[in-house]
Parts: sequence; C-alpha cells; structure tokens
Amino acid sequence: MARDVGLGNRFSSHAAVEEGSKDRIPEGSQEPSSLPPFPEKARAQLEDQNGALVKEGVEVLEKAIQLKPNDSNAMAYLNLMYRQKADLEPDAAAREADYKQADDWVDKSIAVRKAGGT
Repeated sequence: MARDVGLGNRFSSHAAVEEGSKDRIPEGSQEPSSLPPFPEKARAQLEDQNGALVKEGVEVLEKAIQLKPNDSNAMAYLNLMYRQKADLEPDAAAREADYKQADDWVDKSIAVRKAGGT
C-alpha cells in the first residue's frame, strides 16, 4: 500500500481552524509570529491530527540538510515546518522559539542561494 506523504492534504482540515480564525489576524499585522495562538480546542485538535506529521517533517528535513548541507530548498521547507510546529505549540515561549528557528532557516536558505548553492 502506498503511503500518502502529501503535507498539503494533512493541513487542509480547516474545521478546527475556522472555529477561531476570525479573531486570529490583528488588523494591519504582517508578521505571522504576531498572530494570537489558535484557541486551545482548535490547537489541540490540530496537534492531534498533525503533530506526528510535523515532527516527522522536521526530522526528515534536518536529515536532508545533514546529507546535503547547502540544500536551500530543504532549508526553506524546514522554515515552513517550524512555522507549522509553532501553530501546534501550547506554550508561548515554545511558539516564539519555533518562529525564531523558522526565521533562522529562511535566512540560511537565502544566504546559500546568494552564495550560489542549490
């Protein structure tokens, strides 16, 4: 049996997100890290549905970077995975740490591309 590895399909379940999404985006806000966390019920549901997949995604992308340290695409995707991970965190400090790691990975990805990496 083929294994479905499509991350987009796993994150398309919007039932839990829509519950509190109207109040989620502050007016005039541009920074994802400035968004309030999901309501606890929605966050817990998303974590139950996607937590293992996010963890696996982070692990696989970190392994890819170990094997190919200048892979800017893996770095960019790792940035996105850490942003997904931040949405699942119940603790504000953990969310901020994930956003910081995401920002670091996107900066590294841009630096590698500017230096002529892949």
